[in-house]
Amino acid sequence: MENINRFEGLSEKEKFFTFFTLTKIEDLEELSKGNEVLEKVLNRLKELSMDYDFLKEVESDQIEEYARRVAIKNEIDLARRNGEEDKINNTARNLLKMKMDINDVSILTGLTVNELKKL
Repeated sequence: MENINRFEGLSEKEKFFTFFTLTKIEDLEELSKGNEVLEKVLNRLKELSMDYDFLKEVESDQIEEYARRVAIKNEIDLARRNGEEDKINNTARNLLKMKMDINDVSILTGLTVNELKKL
């Protein structure tokens, strides 16, 4: 039976963007086949996936970001329980000043994007 490439017919741009949405190595290999740039990127990803120090650093950064978000969320929940809407608004303003994405601030604070835009 002939092996059919599911990604045949995609433009180079479509292949590039699709590459970053795939999670299975087999799919990445199929998409990259015959594309020198994507093959190089895939080979580098394979190398990095075997690099313990790199994985440890990535994991550490992700854990720190998650812990930071949990701490912010806990602080906001406590303020809300205590009826401290001003504190929530101030926290939201500070997060926005820190250039945090408005959608993330909305999720953390429970304020709508429209409410955040008015702050």
